[in-house]
Amino acid sequence: MKNKEKLHILIFLLMANALLWVFLGVLTIIPFNAAVMFGNALIFMLFAYLVQQKYKLAYDVALVYILVNVFLTITDQFGIYDFVALILNITTLYYIYEAKKLIK
Repeated sequence: MKNKEKLHILIFLLMANALLWVFLGVLTIIPFNAAVMFGNALIFMLFAYLVQQKYKLAYDVALVYILVNVFLTITDQFGIYDFVALILNITTLYYIYEAKKLIK
């Protein structure tokens, strides 16, 4: 796989993660939870933008942020949406690692 393809896949995964959180925010009936989910979506969109702009610090911050998301996903109630978020986050972590090797 070419370097540009890995970067495009990473951006796609970050945006897919954002869309998942928007979807989950729309589904929830508790306003505070919806706000947190929409905030999470905005952060993933910001990471996608910063990665596209090749902002080096974004890779490290996104890596830590997604690791926290994985931890919170595992330690909470676990359902089908959590499983989808977990798989998406783990895949994104892999591509962040691969893309980070390209920028050094």
